Amino acid sequence: MTQNELSLLKKAILNEVEGYEFYKLAAQGSSNQETADTFMLLAREEEKHVEWLKRLLAELSEDESVAFEMATIDMPPSPEIFRWDKIQEEDAHRALTVFSIGLQMEKASAEFYEAGAKQADNEKVVQLFNILAKWEWAHYTQFMEEYEVLMDMFWNEQGYAPF
Repeated sequence: MTQNELSLLKKAILNEVEGYEFYKLAAQGSSNQETADTFMLLAREEEKHVEWLKRLLAELSEDESVAFEMATIDMPPSPEIFRWDKIQEEDAHRALTVFSIGLQMEKASAEFYEAGAKQADNEKVVQLFNILAKWEWAHYTQFMEEYEVLMDMFWNEQGYAPF
């Protein structure tokens, strides 16, 4: 493993830990249990990414010939993996903020993984980064759809609806 690949993996782990902490804080600040549960689902997804990255880092650090089982990693989630309908109206403002920040985080993560896959020489790193990029783009798409719904809710609550 090259020094660049080591640096990429360490940065990826840090990014995912930050995502986990962000969604965990969002869950803790939610007044509705179903909304909190939804944010914790997101936190656990980030935690899975940390585990995969740490496992790959450990295996490549010890012995590059160790086979990393890419088959054990699920492909990006379907659009129905999260239950966005659990976000209650009383948490709409918090959710709007979380999704706005989440959009930025997911986009930055996806772009990081895409760039990292292009920089890496190790095929295992490239494969994992490509999987994670797809996963992050799937999250981004889901967030954008929900963000638009929440934005409409917000404008309706403010009396700015066009009807």
